[in-house]
Amino acid sequence: MNSNSINSFFKFADRKNLPVIKRWVYINYYDLFEQSKTIAGFLASRHIKKNDYVPVLFEDQFYFIKTIIGLWYLGAIPVVINSNLLEKEIIKIIEDYDFNLLISDKLVNNELNQIENINIDFHQLLHSEDIYSDISIPSNDDEAVVIFTSGTSGRPKGVVHTFSSLINSIENSNMVLNQQENDRWLASLPFYHIGGFQILCRSLYYGCTIVLPESLKTDDLVTAITKLNPTHISLVSAQLQKFCYLGLRTNKSLKVTLVGGGFVDDELMIEAEKLRWKPFRVYGSSETASMVTAISANEIISKPQSVGKPFKDVKIKISHDSEILIQSNSLFKKYLDDENETSAKLVDGFYYSGDLGFVDDDGYLFI
Repeated sequence: MNSNSINSFFKFADRKNLPVIKRWVYINYYDLFEQSKTIAGFLASRHIKKNDYVPVLFEDQFYFIKTIIGLWYLGAIPVVINSNLLEKEIIKIIEDYDFNLLISDKLVNNELNQIENINIDFHQLLHSEDIYSDISIPSNDDEAVVIFTSGTSGRPKGVVHTFSSLINSIENSNMVLNQQENDRWLASLPFYHIGGFQILCRSLYYGCTIVLPESLKTDDLVTAITKLNPTHISLVSAQLQKFCYLGLRTNKSLKVTLVGGGFVDDELMIEAEKLRWKPFRVYGSSETASMVTAISANEIISKPQSVGKPFKDVKIKISHDSEILIQSNSLFKKYLDDENETSAKLVDGFYYSGDLGFVDDDGYLFI
């Protein structure tokens, strides 16, 4: 890890000429971080402090980003909740984990008096001249975020990542992404999933512009891709399939499209390559801070069905019963409030993924 890692997500905070967010208008890094300090002050006035786990639920991507940074300035840990959940599901998570508040840009009706629903008046707050000064920069080992897994049954698992694990994932994957300050990341996945959250983190780390579409609907994504010229895109298979069905060709500015989150057909990857999407099929999970392997469309021709080779600082073993075991400096720290599950999944430095697969003689992983 390089020497700048401790301040990695804050190192461009004084840059007034470097855009961070672009949704038909620009907001630069300086304004982003100053507004986040104001939000930090407001949250501090609501008694949020260092090491607090703070549930956040946002539909607006602008406000989400500023609130996350505001919480980081306080040393608090954002617990990111899926904004598409039903209200009863949201309340169930808050109740199960014994949270006593929720920061949200929408009203969540609840009958639990112990839950404080904090709705921030961003319009008024961000026009305030008060800049909160009692802030600090997190350390590498500090906890950075809790992302819930999208399990199909049982209690959702809160995956706790440190700044270090997020940063290591970012650095490991740059062998594929090759990110630079002038690049533009399309926020094409929801921030409550690790793939979407890492779009935000990668952009802050490398000083990229975050391109925010009006929504994640196909038409709005098409508009953002064709008009705002992103250099990097991350998609799930269904999104890419829609774009290929439309025959959408990307602009020459595009460098890489990551495709993951489940099964991705070989033929789809090859078709996307013909349409200049420059796709890489990737494999990873919330527990690995996003992808740990990748394979290009051209490689797939000789290695069909493979999800590629491990990145640097990633080691993959296959257990005697074909389970994929992953060792990496990007692994999560723990499951929130679940020592038993943490101990079952993190064993001798390896994450027991629950996925089945094998590795061929050339080091390619197949699932």
